[in-house]
Amino acid sequence: MIRFRLSIVYNFFSVIILVCLASVSASFAQKYEPAYTELPRIFSFPYMDTSVINNKLALNSTLAQTNPEEAILEFKRLLKISKNSNYEYGIIQSLIGMGILKMKGGYTNEALAVFKNLERMCKKSQNARIYLGSVNNLAGIILDKMGKREEAMKYFLNALKELENNPQSTLRIEIIYNNIGNLFFNYIGDTKKVITYLNQAEANASKAKNYRVLGQILINKALYFKKTDDPKTAKATFLSALKLGQEQHDTLLQYRVLIRLALSDLDDNSPQKRLAYFKMAERLMPNGENDVEQDIYYLRIRAELHRDLGEYGSAIRLFQQAVALGEQYQLINQVERAYSSLSEVYFTVGQYKKAYEARINFQKLRDSAVRLE
Repeated sequence: MIRFRLSIVYNFFSVIILVCLASVSASFAQKYEPAYTELPRIFSFPYMDTSVINNKLALNSTLAQTNPEEAILEFKRLLKISKNSNYEYGIIQSLIGMGILKMKGGYTNEALAVFKNLERMCKKSQNARIYLGSVNNLAGIILDKMGKREEAMKYFLNALKELENNPQSTLRIEIIYNNIGNLFFNYIGDTKKVITYLNQAEANASKAKNYRVLGQILINKALYFKKTDDPKTAKATFLSALKLGQEQHDTLLQYRVLIRLALSDLDDNSPQKRLAYFKMAERLMPNGENDVEQDIYYLRIRAELHRDLGEYGSAIRLFQQAVALGEQYQLINQVERAYSSLSEVYFTVGQYKKAYEARINFQKLRDSAVRLE
């Protein structure tokens, strides 16, 4: 099931957030305009001015797009400096940056620990309270990704409650409505509640002229129409989101619509047309847009489309890329699926030894997963 995701990032981290997702999972990263002012300085710095930390945070957000591992290390250094100087704003922003990058890298347990730590901090500090809704929303996205749906819903509802009780919250109401709708869409199956939440999200996004969010909500509504067997409306809604992205010169929104069209088997979406959508999306893809698991998923889908067209060489190459990337980040489920498909393609083209080796690797991963359960 395709998952869709919206997540929130403000101020310095507008360039690195991602969803969730989807269904999604799609959980996907977003960037938003700042919705708060900088926290007041709490103590003077004996060796570093707060503006220096703020500048480093901003520079590190740019680094996160090209070298996330180095960015995490830099966030850790800034966190230590901020703690030594009792600079609450620097502590919170460093933790948010670390949590987001860990989430995008597939390290969900570590990311969840970061956001739960942030939740405790935000509850204790009046100044930090404005971040609590956003932190709860991010924790909900991770819990959803981990399959802990009930706990995810609790965090989403807490985020909504925090938003209602704290008008200075950094969380935007259209985001949380969208994410609650997503949870109903993918796992609870109450279609009336899905469309209710998505319509509320769309109305709030339109009113706020939050076009990036509005475009993502249109994507989610298109997925809803697809799931409820209305492909014509789904296709029209996807195209409305694409048109919005073009009108706003928003290449990220256009990228996301094209990816969804590539993933959706709608009407006349032949394998050739879906691969064309993937190629169009690749030309628009910004740095740091997807998390690793999504990257592997897209590689597998593209490989399957090439396989269906009889383009076995391209299929094998993409499945091999999926295996290598999955092994690098220890995403066992993705590697297992890629090996299974790779074995079938090798068998189809008569490379029986390689087919056997891929099948053995698949079986080893399947057996290890069973033992872990």
